[in-house]
Amino acid sequence: MFVAAGQFVVSSVWEENAQVCVSLMAQAAGRGVSLLVLPEGILARNDIDLDLPIRAAQPLDGAFMTRLLEESAHNNMTTIFTILVPSTPGRAVNMLVALRAGHIVARYAKLHLYDAFSMQESQSIDAGTVIAPVLDVEGVKVGLMTCYDLRFPDMALALDTTCYMIAAGECGNRNIGQSRIIDPLGVTIAAAADRPALIVAEIFRERIDQVREQLPLLQQRRFAPPQLL
Repeated sequence: MFVAAGQFVVSSVWEENAQVCVSLMAQAAGRGVSLLVLPEGILARNDIDLDLPIRAAQPLDGAFMTRLLEESAHNNMTTIFTILVPSTPGRAVNMLVALRAGHIVARYAKLHLYDAFSMQESQSIDAGTVIAPVLDVEGVKVGLMTCYDLRFPDMALALDTTCYMIAAGECGNRNIGQSRIIDPLGVTIAAAADRPALIVAEIFRERIDQVREQLPLLQQRRFAPPQLL
C-alpha cells in the first residue's frame, strides 16, 4: 500500500489553499496512493493577522470542504487533514477529518490544546472530548492524532508499539515542514525538507508482522492500558 504526506505554505485565502489540496490529492491518487496526510489548520493562516484562522473558520458543509469532497469523489483514496470549524461566536474547534470517495468517513476534535511556551491555543479553540477513531484503510488500522496530542502517552505510546507513522507539517515562515513517513522500527523511509512537497512511500503489513515478531512489545508489556481522564 502506498501512503503519502503533503506539505505546503497555507495562505490567507481559503480558495488558494483548497486548490493546493486538490492538486496534492490528484497527484497522490495518480501515484496510486491509498492514504494521504495533509497538515493541520489548512483552511487559512496569516503570519501577521493571528486571528484570521478563527474568522476564516468554516463548517464541515462549507465551501472549502465541499471543494475537497468533490475531488475525493474521484477515487477511494483516504485524505486526512484538519480545519477550524466554528463552535461558539469567536471560537472554533480544531477538527481532523478523513475523506474517502466523496464522504467524510471520520472526524476528531483535537483533545490536547497547545497551551505551552508562548502559545495559548485554548484562548480561541475549544478542546474535543472524544478519543479519535481508528480508521481501516485497505485492511490496515490507522490511528489519528493532531499536533500536541503527540506529547501525551495515552495516545502517543501507540507509536512505540511498532507502527508506521505518517506525519505532515506545514512549511513557511513560522513552520518547518519536515514531513516524515517512518517505519515500525523508527527508520525514516520518506522525508521532506522545508519547502512544499509530496512524499510517497510503500508500506507493508508483512513488515509490521515481522517487526512485532522480532520486537514483541505488545505481548511483553506489563503496564495496565492507559486510561483517558
